[in-house]
Amino acid sequence: MDVSTLLALMDYQRRLRKQRMVGIGVAFACSIVFFPLVAFRTHSTVIFTVWWTYLVGLVGAVAFTRAQKSGAMELAKMDDLSAVSELTASLEIRDEEVQQVVRPALTRLLPRLQAYDSYLLKEGGRRVLRQYMEGSLYGGRWSRSGTPHLSLS
Repeated sequence: MDVSTLLALMDYQRRLRKQRMVGIGVAFACSIVFFPLVAFRTHSTVIFTVWWTYLVGLVGAVAFTRAQKSGAMELAKMDDLSAVSELTASLEIRDEEVQQVVRPALTRLLPRLQAYDSYLLKEGGRRVLRQYMEGSLYGGRWSRSGTPHLSLS
């Protein structure tokens, strides 16, 4: 698969994830109102078990898909500057296997960028890269050990 096709697939997957996030937000907001109301009316504690299971399901729906993870890993192997923005956005994927491939690729690619390549790093990629460099991307809870730090580039 060539880089442009893979980039289009990653863009499509990102848009689907955004749509899922909106739907999940609406479902979560509705559940905050619906489940306690039903529990109050029925005086049943089983509702809270159902509510907890429902919320865990919503969290699972937010996760990155296998297509996004494998797409990020394939882009990292291609060593193409046009993939820098997607690779940078892939830093948000909390999967050690993905990170072990994406971080070294970015360490190789980022120093090769020139001023005229600024269009290759979109705003979302800049935001993620800035958060990663500040150490605030994972809220300080995700280990960055074992792979090259992007701050070296």
